[in-house]
Amino acid sequence: MDVKASIIGIKADVSYASSVRYSDIEINQDITPPLALQETNKKPVTLINEKPEPKNIKVTEKIENILGKEEMSNRDMIKLARLMDKETKKEKPEDKSLEIKETTNYTIEKDAKKTDSTYWAKIRPIPLTENELTGYRVKDSVLLAKSDTTANGDTLKKQKSKIFKFAGNVISGKTFRSKDSSLVFRYDGLLGLDKLSFNTVDGWAYKQEFSIKKVFSPGKEFGIYPELGYAFNREAVIWNIHNSFSYAPLKRANFFLDFGQRSSDYNSEYGINRTLNSISSLFFRYNFLRLYEETYFKTGNKIDLSNGLRLSASVKYADLQHMENSTDYSFFFTSDRDYEDNQPENIHLTNYPLENQESFVFSLGLSYTPDYYYRIRKEVKYMVSSDYPTFRIEYQKGIPGVFNSQADFDFFEGQISQSKDLGIFSNLDWSIGTGVFITKKKLHFADFKHFNTQVIPLLLDRPKNAFMLLEYYRYSTPEWFVEAHIKYNTPFLLIKLLPFFSEKLWQETLYGNYLYQPEFKNYVELGYGLTDVYFIADVGIFAEFEDGKYGRWGFKVSLNF
Repeated sequence: MDVKASIIGIKADVSYASSVRYSDIEINQDITPPLALQETNKKPVTLINEKPEPKNIKVTEKIENILGKEEMSNRDMIKLARLMDKETKKEKPEDKSLEIKETTNYTIEKDAKKTDSTYWAKIRPIPLTENELTGYRVKDSVLLAKSDTTANGDTLKKQKSKIFKFAGNVISGKTFRSKDSSLVFRYDGLLGLDKLSFNTVDGWAYKQEFSIKKVFSPGKEFGIYPELGYAFNREAVIWNIHNSFSYAPLKRANFFLDFGQRSSDYNSEYGINRTLNSISSLFFRYNFLRLYEETYFKTGNKIDLSNGLRLSASVKYADLQHMENSTDYSFFFTSDRDYEDNQPENIHLTNYPLENQESFVFSLGLSYTPDYYYRIRKEVKYMVSSDYPTFRIEYQKGIPGVFNSQADFDFFEGQISQSKDLGIFSNLDWSIGTGVFITKKKLHFADFKHFNTQVIPLLLDRPKNAFMLLEYYRYSTPEWFVEAHIKYNTPFLLIKLLPFFSEKLWQETLYGNYLYQPEFKNYVELGYGLTDVYFIADVGIFAEFEDGKYGRWGFKVSLNF
């Protein structure tokens, strides 16, 4: 079952799959068995001196024992899938191409369209029921009745339909395509969770988005993605334009150019979701977001040097301006507490004060994933998976003197990460990273190393490699650091072994996070959670320890919209 819903800009897709086990099967001799099934029925040829390995015998016996059961539980099915996965991996040849080629083919019998209904009634594995036959007759009658409606009735219905359709497109958005789909225009609509926001710096802010994309050929396209908004309390126009050009599809090459003027989060990569910050501010009078005004342009390019080896390079100029709060409005708690100033809480700001600054930063990154499998469809390359981790290094240089830039620093960072499939429904995600500011003569707080901190109890996504109990901005650093993350996902661990939970499609997850800095040593987070609860939510409980001493615990709910 596939369910799609859209309500005032909030969209949700739900997919549900189920398997059926037949108790009685009657073979239809009129149907020619598929080739794969014919080959299965052939007797295997065994060499006289061939002796199977003891490990293979044990795996085969385990598979046969499970298949021999009359009733298989969910755990049996998962165990069987894991055993079959092991057998499949053993059969992979050592010398092979990393390209996964499509092997789906079908043919239409020469006389298929000429055969009458008597033949199809005989060969059909499941004949049409009386209700289905009646349904087809009713459908034909309805179509005939519609064709006989009066011209006036048709015109009225079409007019009403056009009005409602236009209103729906304006409210929730619409994608328009040319006849050959080479030109695509997308309007995101008037309403949506990301259109209207509130924070103490901008006050109420509203934005609109649309995009234009020109497709020249598969994998070669140019897109323009503008955003235009207005901060009412600050009385400022907010705008930015992202331009993207994809070329050389077999190398996944992409060139981009961005520019604009906007309110930017100091932690631009991992900061708090603005919708959550709006709710927290308006309903509870807690504003977590810290902003500065940024007038900028940024350009760069990404390209595969070889399979699995990817190079990225960019330059960015920005005029950074400090801002103060422009409003203290909230729905509730107006007399109970005051908003904090637009000043991030961080001990290093005594040496690196929040001053206006122009900066020019050059970035160069390289990532490598060995034995990276891929597919090629219509001369476009799509990466699939690898059994090895990804190695990434990045260098950033603040260059003084370019466009009046005062930035002067050198930052180096490295990371190893992997998402490892451990069998059906089980996987292990891990990453280890380290970085250091080699020089830091002139450094803005926006250029600090910021971490993925998600202290707020409610989230609107599933954060990756995140510290769930650390405060925003406090642990951002201009020094060196080491961080590590691990997440283990499995269908059956603790709670799922209990009768009530065992039949749920939820999964259990164990979390581990580690951070070390000169001023913040041996921070450890441990967590346990349930994912995909009723398809939309993750829940978890976490505890923190600093240098071996217990700190606090917290509860998280993530709505995966």
